[in-house]
Amino acid sequence: MGDSTQWGESRMRRNACTVVLVFALFGMFSGNSGKANAQTAVQAQETTGVVARVDQRANVVILDDGRMIRATPATVIMAGGSPAAVASLKPGTMVVIRSGEPVALSGGQYVVVSDSPAASVPVGAIRTRVFGRVKDIDRDGDVKIETQSGTFHVRISPDAARTLKDGDTATIDVIIAPPAPTAR
Repeated sequence: MGDSTQWGESRMRRNACTVVLVFALFGMFSGNSGKANAQTAVQAQETTGVVARVDQRANVVILDDGRMIRATPATVIMAGGSPAAVASLKPGTMVVIRSGEPVALSGGQYVVVSDSPAASVPVGAIRTRVFGRVKDIDRDGDVKIETQSGTFHVRISPDAARTLKDGDTATIDVIIAPPAPTAR
């Protein structure tokens, strides 16, 4: 009786392994690898805001808080509860953009803004992204940035300050980390 029990358990384990293998192969051949699923989950993010302007040539919607979202073939834009094309959007229109690519203007080109890896954020730290517009620039590199929740100043090199102008969009990543423990 012991041999038949072991034979039955062995057969069940083999069947379970076969089922797992079939699901893994199905995922590989259907094009739904783990990487694609993670990318889809990120792209399914919704962005809500008010249109400031539209760059039709680049298919980018610039929102009034400074965020820039590029429409891709998978992007759905809702304006007034109805689907809308980038070209039909007007300043002041409230929109919901699903599956758009967050971008930033760098060197005259739009580049995808990706979150930095979680490994770069210390344990216990808080990470957030703030969007705003440059409101004032001093020659010594003091830049005043206005956000939805107020204004703040950032000091940059005078050379970098000369490349900015009032109204430029600003994307600021903020990481607030607790102090390192001290030895007693």
